Amino acid sequence: MELLIEKLNNYSKSGIPQICNKHDEDLEESLYKVEDDWKEIVTNHSTLTDSERQQQTAIWELIQTEVAYIHTLKLVTDLFLSCLVNLQKCNLLIDIDKNRLFSNVEEISQCNINLWAKYLLPMLVTARETSALLDPNSILEAFLKWCETQKDCHRLRLIEMLVKPMQRLTKYSLLLKAILKHTTLEKQRENLETMIEKMDIFVNNVNSTLKHKEDMETLKTLISRIEAYDVIETKDEDLEKIIKVHNNFDLRKPMPGCNPLHKRQLIAEIDVKFKEYNNSKIEVHCIILTDMLLVCKIVRSSQLKIIRPPYQIQRLVLQELTRDTPTLAVVYLSEYSTPVTAFLLTSPDQKTIKNFTTNIRRAEGLYNAAKQASDDTWRVEPDSSRADTLRVIVPQLGQSLPDLKEASRRWLAPPPRPLAPPPTPPRGSSYPPPSPPLRRTPAIRHNTMDRPEQ
Repeated sequence: MELLIEKLNNYSKSGIPQICNKHDEDLEESLYKVEDDWKEIVTNHSTLTDSERQQQTAIWELIQTEVAYIHTLKLVTDLFLSCLVNLQKCNLLIDIDKNRLFSNVEEISQCNINLWAKYLLPMLVTARETSALLDPNSILEAFLKWCETQKDCHRLRLIEMLVKPMQRLTKYSLLLKAILKHTTLEKQRENLETMIEKMDIFVNNVNSTLKHKEDMETLKTLISRIEAYDVIETKDEDLEKIIKVHNNFDLRKPMPGCNPLHKRQLIAEIDVKFKEYNNSKIEVHCIILTDMLLVCKIVRSSQLKIIRPPYQIQRLVLQELTRDTPTLAVVYLSEYSTPVTAFLLTSPDQKTIKNFTTNIRRAEGLYNAAKQASDDTWRVEPDSSRADTLRVIVPQLGQSLPDLKEASRRWLAPPPRPLAPPPTPPRGSSYPPPSPPLRRTPAIRHNTMDRPEQ
């Protein structure tokens, strides 16, 4: 006890000999000279939006809590751990296992100090020098760099690891085919072939799901760019009230005549000049979707305002005109195939006009393919058991919808050559031959909770 008191008194007078790596004085000092509030750094804080204020407050909380955390770690390493190590050199407190007591606190402390020195402090210094907002990008970079430099990563980047599950899925089929190649027993070959077929179907479904999600994200972004639908103008107040009730244009609604499972896609966005009757040409931003054409104007930044009612793709008649300026004539037909409106689209670049026509045709193919697939898998018909009830025929559970890309390719392909007329049936035989029996499909009752019939 006397030796312990003597050593502790010496530490109080001259300090504790440190066992951890000492950092430069500027770095040490930076941990004790942090402002009380981010507003002391950002000069124009009064002009910021609520979102920017909340972001800066959150970043500042990260900085303050990190500094407090480093102070705590330094207290453990510089006081408790260093003191114990030096006392044990004098054969004091040797029964204490410092590894069990402190574990790897030194490494943790060093890691957090490096995080502060390499990323958080530079962000703070930059903000002090420019009086600008604290930039959170450096925090993300710090996180990624620290994780990716760990030995367990084997020099792989995060993006390379995130795609591995998808890469692995596509590899199963190849691995199974390699096993099949060297398999001779017939039963084993049949099982492997079944596994390969199921695996290919599964991978195709995953690809379709990913494509669907990408399309939905693209459509969601487009919806956020379009301002409220307000195309029809009137000076009559009563009429204006009625119009406003129906100005609820929503791109997320199902495409007309299609299974709700088939979602519209963004096909292309093209900038051209628009001329209607005697009006002068105006710059427009055309959005081609699976089932419609939207004519918009860019109002600010990337925000769009629809200036004409949506045009259904399959009712558009296009014809390129021979003029000095590449021009496309567009006629829109009604459901009775009569012209409703017409306009010209021009561009100094011939490729833009060609691209517009190509994308309209592509959208038309996808739309017709979606309607055809919907006719095959989703329909409403009278219920034979109840005269006053309709039933909806839906795809079987888990049944994949047809590939619209392949279907549209077939739809746009030239018609096949006519077949030779069938031979005359012999006397006494029935002609045409009887139709094959219809395959029953699962059905649900309209407006009921009954389970599908088997």
